[in-house]
Parts: sequence; C-alpha cells; structure tokens
Amino acid sequence: MDLQEIVRRYAQLAGLEEEDAARFAGLCGQAQDDILARLVRPPEGEREEGALNAAAAALAYYRSCLSLAARSEDMKAGDVSVTTDRKEVAACALALWQEAEAQAARLLDDRGGFAFCRVLL
Repeated sequence: MDLQEIVRRYAQLAGLEEEDAARFAGLCGQAQDDILARLVRPPEGEREEGALNAAAAALAYYRSCLSLAARSEDMKAGDVSVTTDRKEVAACALALWQEAEAQAARLLDDRGGFAFCRVLL
C-alpha cells in the first residue's frame, strides 16, 4: 500500500487540494494500518493494490466525517445562518467506505461476520 496514493485519494473524496490533504496523512496512515491488519493475503497486482488504497482512503474520509459531525458547529452572521447536515455527509461517507471495502473484500478478513461450519469427527 502507498500512503501518498491514499492521501491523494482522500483529497479527491474530501474535495481538497493534495497539499491541503497532507495534514490528514496521520489519519490516512492509521486507516492504512487498519486495512493492513485485516489482510488475509498480500495483494497481487496494481488492481488489488489500488482497491486497498481506495479502501484506506475511504475509511479515513469516513472517520474524518464522523469527527466533523461530532463537532456540530453552525455559522451565523447577523440574520444569516448556515447549517450543514453533517450526519448526512457522514452517511454518504459510510456508503463510500462500504463500497470500497466491498471492492477489497477478497483481500480482507470478514470483521463481524460469521460462518456456518460442520465439524466431522
């Protein structure tokens, strides 16, 4: 996985210039570590590597949206106020993360999943 690529993809999701997204490198690095901890096998080829990078970027973006939603601050100047539905943004970010996770699913363990198995003795 490539942290610079993850930050670049994060910038695209967040609508930031890459230079501005550099301050989120720590968040992206944490997401990268979390994805690496879930790997069941190494990626084979650029396509799988790209799917992992995209998943890490989407996870970082989702986490940043959750953080922003928790700090619900609206702007008011005189009679004009601006509110942002941060919960809606977080819900959209969750959908992006779930889609990216699904694209990388064959490389990741199934957190929270279960399997029906039969034991033969």
